[in-house]
Amino acid sequence: MEIVDVYENVQCESFIDLNRIRVRTIGNSAVPDGIFIACSKTIREQYPVRTIFQAESAVVIKIVDSRTHMRAKDHIIFPVS
Repeated sequence: MEIVDVYENVQCESFIDLNRIRVRTIGNSAVPDGIFIACSKTIREQYPVRTIFQAESAVVIKIVDSRTHMRAKDHIIFPVS
């Protein structure tokens, strides 16, 4: 696993992927849309699908033989709307 970069105030939204709620980036000028963000399952399931969240900080991680994804600081995201 390699940490590639760190971004602040990353906007993201929840969505359904293979019968589970996941979170992906949206509307960020510095981060491409659609990158998965690892965060608390409890928080993801507490809000309806398509809720907009913000991660205070998120690191970009590249795992060997896997796609790039992000991890929210302390796995915490905050609802925006």
